[in-house]
This record gives sequence, C-alpha cells and structure tokens, in this order.
Amino acid sequence: MEETRALLRHLLATIAHRTRKCLALELAGFVPGGGVRTPAEIVRHMAGLCGGAGALLLGRPRAELPPLPWAGEIARLEAVLCELDAAVAAAPVWSGDPLRVVQGPLADMLTHAGQLAMLSRLAGAPLPAENFSQAPIQAGELRLTAG
Repeated sequence: MEETRALLRHLLATIAHRTRKCLALELAGFVPGGGVRTPAEIVRHMAGLCGGAGALLLGRPRAELPPLPWAGEIARLEAVLCELDAAVAAAPVWSGDPLRVVQGPLADMLTHAGQLAMLSRLAGAPLPAENFSQAPIQAGELRLTAG
C-alpha cells in the first residue's frame, strides 16, 4: 500500500506541475470557440475529476461545482488537489481501487492539462519546453500559482 500511496501522491504532484505551467493570465479570457471548453471550464472540470477521484478512492460524496472567476477556479483546483493528497497520505485504508482512480479521473486530468497547454499556445503564450522526466516534482507540491 505504501508504494501505491507514493505513486498516487507523485501523480497528483505531476498533475499540479503540468497544470501550473499552463495557467498564465493570458488564458483567463481566452475563448477558443467551436464548442471547445474555455480554460476556466477545463480547470473546473479538473477540480470535479479530482473530487471524483476522492469519491472513488475514499468513498466521499461528489459535489456539483458552480462556475467561478478564473482565479477562483485555480484556487479551487489547488484546494481539491491538496485535500485529495492529504487524504491519500493519511488514509489507513481505501474504499476503492487505486488503479481505477489512476486510469479514470487522474489520467483524465493529465489529458486536460495537455488541453490547457494547447490552448495556451493558441492564445499566444506557448509553454517553454521541459523534459518532464527531469522535472523537480515532489509529492505534496501542489501549488498552481507562482510564489
């Protein structure tokens, strides 16, 4: 269980790292059009997925997430990442299968981080290249804003 716990926490930190790179202020008002989710809608969806991961793994209820302004969406996503990470770190037993959590909501969150990266490029703010296998990612490092 400890290896699984470490892997889940590292995956949450990886999601936070990749998402943080995409949250430039230039995205706040970007509307891609064509029925594509806005960056704020994607971030809200990611928060819902993180809550869904908690529901699957820990048996917690899922909550409906009302839209918030850009900064509020980012703060909410950071808060649910931190909440899930703390629960994963502390839970003596999980009520759900961690592999289902990885293949479902956490993998989906990585997909949406990639969508944010693409939207950032379309908005005129392409991300600098990074070798993610060398990125300084540590469990528990979940902040989404600079500072």
